[in-house]
Amino acid sequence: MKKNLLIILCFFAAFQIHAQNVQWGPVLKVKEGFFYSNQTVNGTYLGQLNGADYYTYYTKRPKGFVIEDTRFAFLEVKGSTITKFTPYSDSKYEYLDVNMVNEQICVFYETGEKKAKRNIKVDYYTPSTLKKSKTINLVSFDPIDKDDPYINVFHSENNKFIGLFANGKNPETGKGTIILKCFNDNLEEVWTSYYDFNGNGYPEIGDMMISNSGNITIHFMKYESDKKKRLESFYFVKVSNELISELEYSVTGKPEVIDYKIGEYKENQNLFVYTEEESVNIIKLDFTNQNATNIVSQKPYEGNWKIDKIIDLGNGRYTAAVQNRDMVPIPSRNSNGTVTTTFYYWNRSFLFLGINSENDELIYNKYLGRKYAHMQELPSYELEITIPATYIVKEGDIFVVYNTDKNTEDKTSNKKEKPAIIPGFTMATFKPITKMATISESGDIKVKTLCSSKTDKGTFLTTFCHLDSDGKLVVLKAKSKKVAAGKAKL
Repeated sequence: MKKNLLIILCFFAAFQIHAQNVQWGPVLKVKEGFFYSNQTVNGTYLGQLNGADYYTYYTKRPKGFVIEDTRFAFLEVKGSTITKFTPYSDSKYEYLDVNMVNEQICVFYETGEKKAKRNIKVDYYTPSTLKKSKTINLVSFDPIDKDDPYINVFHSENNKFIGLFANGKNPETGKGTIILKCFNDNLEEVWTSYYDFNGNGYPEIGDMMISNSGNITIHFMKYESDKKKRLESFYFVKVSNELISELEYSVTGKPEVIDYKIGEYKENQNLFVYTEEESVNIIKLDFTNQNATNIVSQKPYEGNWKIDKIIDLGNGRYTAAVQNRDMVPIPSRNSNGTVTTTFYYWNRSFLFLGINSENDELIYNKYLGRKYAHMQELPSYELEITIPATYIVKEGDIFVVYNTDKNTEDKTSNKKEKPAIIPGFTMATFKPITKMATISESGDIKVKTLCSSKTDKGTFLTTFCHLDSDGKLVVLKAKSKKVAAGKAKL
């Protein structure tokens, strides 16, 4: 009898500990849901203003045989209470970026047709009303030819600068060029520059970033010719107003690059990470001394290694967060002979590579198990709102928050984790749990469960996760249109 009572008390205590990990606010039914079978919902945390947190979630709705441009919905949260919400916007956007700028919510988007002048516009939404207040034309340029120009809007980690990249005509010469612009956090233009590749080979645009000081760094994949049969090098360009620096890192053999990402490093330097099936490499780019050096070369087990983030810990140390994940289309034949395709997004183990910038040496190489899958009817470049992990840095530690299967083994990572795809039997994760992993400066990993979609009656929205002014973790969960905010201690 005593033994049974002890088991019951232990179970009850464990349940209480789990239940207290997140203190949830009231559940509110909002205008728009988060989960649909025929459309993908994405979202992001925008920032805090006057004691309130602001979020946006957005989607492309199918309309007949056409997919509409992006519509946005907004949330205002004070503490753990949702205080305002909107339906999806009447305006539809060829969306480029959304961010909080000068105490306004700004949606950046493109307008223009075929050979006509292209415009980069910004719609301002007032946080206190969540309504559109004005529209400005940020940039206009002429495209090079009838093809759609490549345009990208991106912001610095500290949100002090916004970068613009566009293929268009140089207004001074009328010739094709790369247009680069830097804006401050009032959307005032800081500088404009034009870049023309004059070397041998065929460059293809890779990754790009704008630093916390307003410098833009661009990465190109440089091929032998426009047939792109052989990759010759990674080519890098750093631009600050009229100052342009270039670096090249030659590759050997025939690398089959899966993913790449560029990030900040120390003193006018950058880190460049690229992956292959059984390889993760980190290159240090030193523009001052004009050299590119491989400082880390790791051989993980075979996987589809994608780079989540290059993380600055703020203490001279950096971590490259990589994950074994992919999207697989799954066709199935219907009874009437037609074929329907669903898109299966599988997410498996993390790999963390810690670097000491004082000596460019690897501090740790650690795996963390994950098992999460999502299915949707239409493919999307941006991951659905429950898929990405959130990375938060506090006092030199990294906190990784992610959804996963309840049977995930934290310490099991190997090439067998890649799922077998069987049409009709491959399924999305049912009732996931949310975990938080804490990674110390030395690479020690501790994992705890934050919440469960079954017991907490809602799935955790990972892209909304952030820290409040008191250092507590702010989280949101949703079940259809029912949403709640909560807080947890790190």
